Amino acid sequence: LHRVVRRQRQMCIRDRNNTMEDIPGACCITTPLEVFSHTQYLKKDSKSLPDPSIKAIIPPSGPPIGGNQAVILGANFCNSPNLRICFGREVIPAEFYERGTLICKVPPRQQGPQSKIVPIHVSNNGQTYCQTTVTYTYDD
Repeated sequence: LHRVVRRQRQMCIRDRNNTMEDIPGACCITTPLEVFSHTQYLKKDSKSLPDPSIKAIIPPSGPPIGGNQAVILGANFCNSPNLRICFGREVIPAEFYERGTLICKVPPRQQGPQSKIVPIHVSNNGQTYCQTTVTYTYDD
């Protein structure tokens, strides 16, 4: 279960003798929040992690020497010690920011004629990488 909830006005309730009752005149206004199930984090089997998906990389291009910071936007990213991003064939560690955002340092461009534009892939377990059409372009 995963969904984004917008700002809401919520009623405050209290438990009185195992019965929930409204607190008259009390309410709170929330800031936007993200709701998701923690069930996947309770399982010890890394194969139970959800498949990540990528929507975009910001910026979509950069210098061939790498080293610039990039943000990967997507879904189902897990705060795992095996979280990885693959730029073409170059695998690097990813910094988990939140379920839909990763941060990384772009690796240097690999040599070869097809290394200017590389596909980006993410893995929550360091073994299985997502399928994607998102690419990163190394500038000339």
